[in-house]
Order: sequence, then C-alpha cells, then structure tokens
Amino acid sequence: MLSVSRNGIAAANQELDVISNNIANAGTTGFKRSTSQFVDMYTGAQQETSAPNLGLGAEALAPRRSHSQGSIKETGQTLDLAITGPGMFVVQSPTAGAIPQYTRNGSFELDKDTYLVTQSGERVLMADGSDLQIPPQVRLPNNQTAGLTGLEINNKGNVVATYGTDGKSTIVLGTLALASFENEAGLRNEGDNLFSETNVSGNANITQAGAPGMGQIQSGSLERSNTDVTTEMVNLIRAQQAYSSNSRMMQTMLEMDRKLLE
Repeated sequence: MLSVSRNGIAAANQELDVISNNIANAGTTGFKRSTSQFVDMYTGAQQETSAPNLGLGAEALAPRRSHSQGSIKETGQTLDLAITGPGMFVVQSPTAGAIPQYTRNGSFELDKDTYLVTQSGERVLMADGSDLQIPPQVRLPNNQTAGLTGLEINNKGNVVATYGTDGKSTIVLGTLALASFENEAGLRNEGDNLFSETNVSGNANITQAGAPGMGQIQSGSLERSNTDVTTEMVNLIRAQQAYSSNSRMMQTMLEMDRKLLE
C-alpha cells in the first residue's frame, strides 16, 4: 500500500505540474496544451510466475501535447501571422550548423538586418529553404532608388513588397514555408513554442500554405493558445484531490508501521 501511495503522489505531482504549465501559458500565442498520461503498475509483470500480479498504483509517462487549433484573434499587424488548419512555420537560428525548428507562433518582426524573425531571433524560412529578408529600399529598373511603402502576405504565404510612392513597383520576395508531420505529438519541445522533429514525429514535409493537406495563412492575426482555462481548473482540483488522498494514505501507513515497531 505504501508503494501505491508513493506512486500516486508522484503521478498527481506530475499532473499538477502539467496543468499549472497549461494555465500559465493560456495567454501565450500559439501555445499547445499538454495532458498527463499514466500506466498501471503491477508486481511480477515482467516475470513468468503463477502468482497474482498485485497493483502498485499508477506510473506517470511523458505528457502528450495536443496540437489542435487555437482560436484566431485579429491584430491588424501585417507581420502577425496565423495558420488556419494544419501546418507549422519553419524557422532557424542564424547560427552556423543550426537545424530547422517549427512553431505555430506567428508573432514575427524584422531584425536589424531586415530579416523576418521570431520574438526569440530565429529567422523565418521560405519554401525554397532561404531566409526571408525584406529590404527597406531597392533600385528600380529605371535606376532610381525607392523605399518600402507597403507589404502584403496573402493566404498562400506569398510575400509581396511595394516600393515607391506610386504603388506600381511590386516585388514578390518569396513564399513562406509550412511544415507538416505524420505525428505532431511526437515533436520535441525545445521551449519558446519551438519544436524539432524526432523519429516518432517523422520527417518534416515542407511545402507552402494552401498545398494539399496544409492550412492557409491569415496576415494581421495570431493564433491563441488552445488551453481552455475552465477545463484546466477542473483538472487542477481533481489532481489536488488525488494528491491529498494519496498523501493521507501514506501518512496513515507510516503511522501504522511506526506503531507496529513500538
């Protein structure tokens, strides 16, 4: 019974950590909630024996992340991008040797070199694998220099810049990459809403918005966290009750053992 209580406390403690993290990130753009997973434990489960397997309670497994769609909020900022449907943005650190990572957080900005980057500095990649740079000015065919006067990112991820005050000089700078996976739940969480592929997730299928199996990009919007605070609060109360119940049971068993030894 003592083992059952100890395992129950450990399981409930992990669930409390997972739920607390979900609640703390309810306002984080593109955050994906996790759920706890448990497996029953038995004595002799790995042994060839006719003796009955006694239950040892629950063992906590690695939390499972849900990549379901969060609701969309409009911001009016061109560089705020939301994906409606499947897909993840492809980003990469400018550091040599860095590998691509993936995110649903489309809160982008321009760095000092005018590359489109995440809030933590990773560069946003285009479908051809190159970085997306938005020059503040260009030289037009008539050899005149024109400054950036407009920027549009359509639902297929095409980035179109307008230069000059007449609005007639437009340049397609590229098309944003989107990635999909056979098993998104198998992605490794790298922090800051960034994920990397694993053997469990499968290799990234990189294409663009609007391609078969891919969602579309909505400029001027961001995807909210898929955390439902009400549901998480109910789960939190349940986990706290489980923790308290197992703690009381362990205390009772310890007191019984102490009395037997007196």
